[in-house]
Amino acid sequence: MGNSIGVLKDSIQNELLSSVFDLSQDYAEIGIDKLLDNAAFKEMPVVKTIVSLSKGALAIREIVVARKLIVFLQQFHKGLHSQSDVDKMIKNLVSDSGKRDRIIEQIIIMNERYIESKQSVVHANLLLAYLKSRLTWNELSDLLICLDALHPRSMDYLEQLEKQNFVFLPALSSSWVGSLIAVGLTLQKGPHKINELGRKLYYYGVKGDFNAVIPPIEATSMDRLTPSN
Repeated sequence: MGNSIGVLKDSIQNELLSSVFDLSQDYAEIGIDKLLDNAAFKEMPVVKTIVSLSKGALAIREIVVARKLIVFLQQFHKGLHSQSDVDKMIKNLVSDSGKRDRIIEQIIIMNERYIESKQSVVHANLLLAYLKSRLTWNELSDLLICLDALHPRSMDYLEQLEKQNFVFLPALSSSWVGSLIAVGLTLQKGPHKINELGRKLYYYGVKGDFNAVIPPIEATSMDRLTPSN
């Protein structure tokens, strides 16, 4: 098993550092039953690695994991807008083998756990934000734990909350805010607010806007009416 993980880690590392990656197809939109008939999908190195580790036969679970890994890698490469970006990412990953191993292990473990491919897309954006020094390692790790536990539709609701300056009253809001509250992405004194980590999830992860200025958490008139503990 240990050697199998090592082989998969090497394959993902090679794909992360590759200067060319197939962005021509949206594999997230292709049904599981169609993927094995998709020649381009079957020829992707990560998929071929998973096939070889599965002794030539892919179960449904392995197809789903392979698709999420490909979706992740596609989004990662979409976020590299120039050869200069690619060179910087390669230097960042190659220069620290310990960091590289931790990143790749996160990619394997988390993409196996995610419910939807959309989470793989957000993970890729968050990794790019980390490599671009927008997130610390601890922030990246904390956000990936939150991402795993979040209902995917709650991330869509962050767009609505942005229009409200990320301030909301739970009783008057969508039920999806419950997921955001449960994973610790809110401040709950007075009217609820999306906290700094939640705002970074939205701008860097969901929107993929690495140049965003994270809006500060501002006091509201209702905060002043809330007694301190």
